[in-house]
Amino acid sequence: MSFAGEVKKELCERGGGQKALCLAELSALFFLGSELKKGEKGQTILRFSSENPLIAKKCFTFLKKSFNMSLRVSKGEKTEGRRTVFFVMLETEESVRTVLRALGLRPRSEDVPPYYEWDCGILKNPNCKRAWIRGLFLMDGTINDPAKSYHFEIGLPDLQMADFLINCIGEFTRKPKLMRRKQRWVVYVKDGTQIADLLTVMEAHVSLMQYENERVVKEVRGSVNRRVNCEVSNLNKTLAAARKQAEDIAYIRERIGLEQLPENLKEIARLRLENTEASLQELGEMLHPPLGRSGVNHRLKKLCEIAEGLRSN
Repeated sequence: MSFAGEVKKELCERGGGQKALCLAELSALFFLGSELKKGEKGQTILRFSSENPLIAKKCFTFLKKSFNMSLRVSKGEKTEGRRTVFFVMLETEESVRTVLRALGLRPRSEDVPPYYEWDCGILKNPNCKRAWIRGLFLMDGTINDPAKSYHFEIGLPDLQMADFLINCIGEFTRKPKLMRRKQRWVVYVKDGTQIADLLTVMEAHVSLMQYENERVVKEVRGSVNRRVNCEVSNLNKTLAAARKQAEDIAYIRERIGLEQLPENLKEIARLRLENTEASLQELGEMLHPPLGRSGVNHRLKKLCEIAEGLRSN
């Protein structure tokens, strides 16, 4: 199961608590996952559908807990990809009106998403907002495995609701960003700490611990890799400089001989030829008396200048 699937599984297993919290979460589920249909007798049917059986079960449980009315459950098959879909249906006009009114949903005349106008007044307190965000994520949200990348998003068919969701999340953590993707508005986050905050907001505590463990491992691994890469780069530069110094000294030896050099340059030249991979500090410690890194560097630069002078002549 994907990480997003694990998060949704945990959220589905979480009880609703007070009736207001159940209604807030159901409001999100029905806004994104339900539609009005005509029954065999011409009556209006409210049908909730989901490919995730756990979400359908949660919808059924919350409806029973909140309204204690007759419900019908069935499953069908989508023509595209032949995927199984689970349905929860209210089949009386009275039950449909009661549920929609309680969830703050009013049907629109257009037969395209969103099918409802939504009343944010049902979110009476911060806990209701947490439940509402949780419901939106269950229906049309996803979160990447933190071991791979940091990405969290919720897709919505309505710009006004997307703006409300951004402000709602902003009450708990930094505001997410918004982009347009085909016919939907996508509220998204790409910051690891902010995603951890959202898992806390939705009360996915087990997933949060797993997420933080993966994030720590990933960041430590990244830090070690950056340090190793930096050290390798510095080592390569040091070796390249040492090879260039040895080539210059060898050229001086071929052209005029090292005996023509001043005593201090002759000594460091001999040490560099004998120790081509030694650092400047190590060369300085081989001198008598020992010399600091900057002093060794100064003498080697003098040798390079001599070699360049000989080449130019």
